[in-house]
Amino acid sequence: MFDDIAIYNKALTKAEIDNIIAYKKLPTPTYFNDFEKGVGNATIYGAGTIERPGGAWGNVFQNVGGALRSNYLVLPEDALSHTADTKQLTVAVWVNSENAGASTDYMWAPLFMAYGSGPATDNGAPMLACQYRGVLQVNCSGWCDFTDAQNTAGVNVAYHDATDWLADKDWHLYTAVFTETNAKVYFDGVLKNEWNVSGSGDGNVIAGLFSNGSDLKYICLGGNQAWNWGDNDPGFAFDHISIYNVALTQEQIKVLVSRKK
Repeated sequence: MFDDIAIYNKALTKAEIDNIIAYKKLPTPTYFNDFEKGVGNATIYGAGTIERPGGAWGNVFQNVGGALRSNYLVLPEDALSHTADTKQLTVAVWVNSENAGASTDYMWAPLFMAYGSGPATDNGAPMLACQYRGVLQVNCSGWCDFTDAQNTAGVNVAYHDATDWLADKDWHLYTAVFTETNAKVYFDGVLKNEWNVSGSGDGNVIAGLFSNGSDLKYICLGGNQAWNWGDNDPGFAFDHISIYNVALTQEQIKVLVSRKK
């Protein structure tokens, strides 16, 4: 049997060939969308569009920014429902801010949000929040705010303004990884924030993402902020949204980065 026959008009290096092998051995996502057939089984909420920026990116989802709970992509309602057995979750997506304005325009923007339903004037639990600036929040059959005290570095680093990881207007891979007692955020395979929690008691529970992940049915890429935070929907472009029911390692995430670059 044969699969993935590819012919290149260049001489691949050993490193490039090794990366092709490593990419093929990655776990299979439980949800994936590269937008090559439009939005597929997702739904555009608001004024976002499918665009083709060229290069290695093909079709991408271009969101429209500047409003609250008005523009984003809604993923299938079962996209976060496959972690009950594995008790692990990885969310990975390529992001570009070329059409999003200055850093101040999306300083507090939500990147990936999930709720029981939506939108609402005051979105609440159950909820998963992955913020552009590299911090997280979970409120799903237990809650965790991922505080400074839980951060392995002793302080949460918020990436925006002078540390805006999208300021160069290039494509970058955002990855959030969750287990029952640990969470990590990576930009382009580089660890930016990590938290350890006890797994029990107020403020220390991540496991609801797994036991009750199916409750998170309204899953939003690019907007629909929580509660009354006032965080605007960002005008980001997105590609290759992948959700895994395993915790990808840093080495595996770096394979994703190398593959697309």
